[in-house]
Amino acid sequence: MNQLPPAVLSAMTVAIPGIALIVWLASARRDKGTLAGFAVVAFGVAAALAQATESHVVLPHLTTFGGTTALLVMTVRRRVGGVLGVTTLVVGVAAAHGPADVVGALGGALAAALAVGVAIPLWGWLSPRPLSLDDLGPQEFGHDDLGLDGFGLGVKDVGPATSHDTSARGSVR
Repeated sequence: MNQLPPAVLSAMTVAIPGIALIVWLASARRDKGTLAGFAVVAFGVAAALAQATESHVVLPHLTTFGGTTALLVMTVRRRVGGVLGVTTLVVGVAAAHGPADVVGALGGALAAALAVGVAIPLWGWLSPRPLSLDDLGPQEFGHDDLGLDGFGLGVKDVGPATSHDTSARGSVR
């Protein structure tokens, strides 16, 4: 396979984070904090995965960080993130020197997906947000289709007590 010019790889390392920065700046205020939190956790996981591969080749690491950036952008702007992801894969595969590098680039993309897949629920668990009782819906307190009581004890609400008077059974009122 032909080697991609170093200028293209350099442009990729600048363009993808640059576009991600523009998307972040154009995002709503509430999305900025969430996206920043996702990024911190996702890039931490991606760095750990990149170190775990013990590869001295730059290409899988570049694909990992480019793919992580693309997937994070995709959480806010789906089309822009998709274009960045496809660009990362195309450049990663095009820069490969042989089949092993292609597998490394695809492995980098898989590591990016894993990093973002771990980061989003982890950030949701770690995110500092105040929680009030108004935020919790009726499902959290046991009010559901089964008629469970508010304390989660499994006691059904049967309504008021009824008498079983059998003397009025046949009479018409």
